Amino acid sequence: MDLYAYLSERTQMPERIERMVDLLTKRSNVRIRSLSRDKKQRKKDIETVFEIYTKAWEYNWGFVPMTKAEFDHIVKELLPIADPDMVFIAEIDGKQAGFSLALPNFNEVLKVMNGRINPITLLKAYRAQKRISTARVITMGIIKEFQGRGIDSIFHYHSYKNGLPKGYYKGEFSWVLENNTAMRHVAEKLDAVIYKTYRLYDKAIVQ
Repeated sequence: MDLYAYLSERTQMPERIERMVDLLTKRSNVRIRSLSRDKKQRKKDIETVFEIYTKAWEYNWGFVPMTKAEFDHIVKELLPIADPDMVFIAEIDGKQAGFSLALPNFNEVLKVMNGRINPITLLKAYRAQKRISTARVITMGIIKEFQGRGIDSIFHYHSYKNGLPKGYYKGEFSWVLENNTAMRHVAEKLDAVIYKTYRLYDKAIVQ
């Protein structure tokens, strides 16, 4: 199975996309909110993301359910670099419908350090952190009953809307399964192009 990494660059959101997202939002009656900055509510939001992820991904090729302990470990690793303004939860008629997580691309910071840790590279890293230009949508999930309503397009729009003022003018969407035609169509609507291809192989193990 091929998995694609799409890359899109833009310094402003075209009016046609804004009009499309406005129409989709009204048509689906969806409410998009960012991850809460309140610690108590944020904990609830993270629990919600776990519930949505488990339901939304169960039909995907190669999906293996994540335990709560595994999920908590990933959250602990990612939360320090996550930007609450780039994490979204979608609700329709009071029901949890989907989530999207985009992270600043800290590979841009690691690159200037060149594998070394010393006062000079730490200073370079500090400066590079303030100039990160890419945000990567690393995971997104929409519960099956709410798929096909354009929520994925709405998520990408909000990622750009919140990301551009922060200097994220490049967006990476990955990984996207080759048979996920809906998500590929959304990426291409945003003028994204495939710039990396990963390939996974499946082999039955006979005991």
